[in-house]
Amino acid sequence: MSDLEQIHQAIKQMEREVIEGRNVNIKTDNNMRSLFAELKKLTTNQERAERKMRLSAFSSYALFVVIMAAAFFIVQRIQVGDLTKEMDDVKQRLAQTQAQLDTQRLALEERDAAEKRAVYVFNLIRDGKKAEAVDEFRKIDTGKLTVAEVGLFKMQIDDFAQELARKHYDQGLAQFRIGGYKSAVQEFEASLSYVAKPDYYALLCFHLGLSQVQGKQIDAGVENLKKAIEAGLSREMADRARISIADALVGADRLEDAVAYLESVPLDACGIYVRADIQQRLPILRQRIRNRQQNLGSPAAPTPAPAPRPALAPRPAPAAAPAPAAPAPAGQAPAPAEPTPAAPAEPAPPPAQE
Repeated sequence: MSDLEQIHQAIKQMEREVIEGRNVNIKTDNNMRSLFAELKKLTTNQERAERKMRLSAFSSYALFVVIMAAAFFIVQRIQVGDLTKEMDDVKQRLAQTQAQLDTQRLALEERDAAEKRAVYVFNLIRDGKKAEAVDEFRKIDTGKLTVAEVGLFKMQIDDFAQELARKHYDQGLAQFRIGGYKSAVQEFEASLSYVAKPDYYALLCFHLGLSQVQGKQIDAGVENLKKAIEAGLSREMADRARISIADALVGADRLEDAVAYLESVPLDACGIYVRADIQQRLPILRQRIRNRQQNLGSPAAPTPAPAPRPALAPRPAPAAAPAPAAPAPAGQAPAPAEPTPAAPAEPAPPPAQE
């Protein structure tokens, strides 16, 4: 083999080595490029992962802060709710305590006022002002005083009331005897204002009823006369009361009421004269009622209306019958007043003559 061939082969060998070296270089370059790309990708992924980690850490921190804030808010609300409830309880207890204090203060003020009025009543009693003492004692709220204090005053006040009631009753009888019926009514009512039902209650109602009838207070007078009968008047006094009721109703032209009352009177409880008087009056009154109804039905006959009234004129004997009953109160009068019988004897005849 010649040198040229060897050189040519060497050159070819070198060419192959150069080509292989270039290929290796290209391959290395490609590998380097791939490695660089992978490294860049890895770097990008690393950066992305770091960003995600940072974001996750921030989110976790933010979530932690939110959770802590929510927990703090809830705890705060619970504490505030408890405090509010405690404040409400305290306010309620304070209001109750204030109400109790106001009640106690009012009770003390009422007690103080009652004590002052009691002292005033004591001074009135000491000065002998009986009427004022009784009136002022009735204004006292006795519930604010002790039982001993009330009992101490009540004994004296009751005595004063009995004395004043009797005094007004006696004054009423005096006015009744002289024909001062209006003043008599005032005195009798004043007597009842001090003692509602004294021992002489029946006589008081009797004289009060007669005084009211004479004063044209028919309804009140009739009612009190009925009370007097129910309270236990003697038969003679009760008979006079019944006749006075009938006369008052007739005098007021309330014939139907008079008939109804006389029909309701138990005749067995009446005396002989009054029983006969009632039996005589009833037909006359019924006839007067019929005549009045007929006159109202026929306008052309108004004149006969007074005709039945003279029928009562022949009644002097029955009307005088209560007069013997006048001494009867003498049995009862010693309790109210000695001249009591003379007083009723005066008012009874006028209604009877009507």
